[in-house]
Amino acid sequence: RMSTLPANPLPTCPDLERSVLSCFLQAPEMCAPGLMRQLQSGDFHQESYGRLFALLAARVENAQHIDLTTAVQLADDHQILDALGGIAGLSDIYTAAANPAAYEHYAHEVKTKARGRAVIQATWVAGNKIQLEPTAETVREAAAALVDSVLTTLTDETRVRIVPLQEALFEAIDEIEHAVKNRGHVTGDRATGFTDLDRVFIKGLTLTENI
Repeated sequence: RMSTLPANPLPTCPDLERSVLSCFLQAPEMCAPGLMRQLQSGDFHQESYGRLFALLAARVENAQHIDLTTAVQLADDHQILDALGGIAGLSDIYTAAANPAAYEHYAHEVKTKARGRAVIQATWVAGNKIQLEPTAETVREAAAALVDSVLTTLTDETRVRIVPLQEALFEAIDEIEHAVKNRGHVTGDRATGFTDLDRVFIKGLTLTENI
């Protein structure tokens, strides 16, 4: 039987989410680039906050003006004004941050809560899959998918490919042999950018293999 998400509430920070939007509205020229680097609309637990963030970010990207009146119109045009509490709710959002210069702190906390939710949900998906089909293959697949999801969540990078250690070693050996054949010229991710250092590295590996 499929399990449900934990009874305890997921990590959220609605006040800080409002503060992020407040910074965006009060001082877009100061904090918008930093906020757009740190956050995405999906990092907001409240969907209407995330949608407003995306709308404001799009205006920044198009070099368009942002203020409270513009936000009200945007929210109304995209049918999220009621979800935001109407004009009064947007006014509260606008004044939520006492100091827009603290946007990095607000954004960090919002991101941290979003990561927490992502890890909890990924763990739930993996556990659910194993409960439904408790086989060795399912356990391996679910564990690999969980590690992949967690690493991606924590690094904000392209999804990580989980491979068996033997496969990783074979790939590394192939790259080393290629470098040795090319007289120590290292290419790809393992190149340091310093040719002499790369040659020393390859020479050391070659000597180690001959011991």
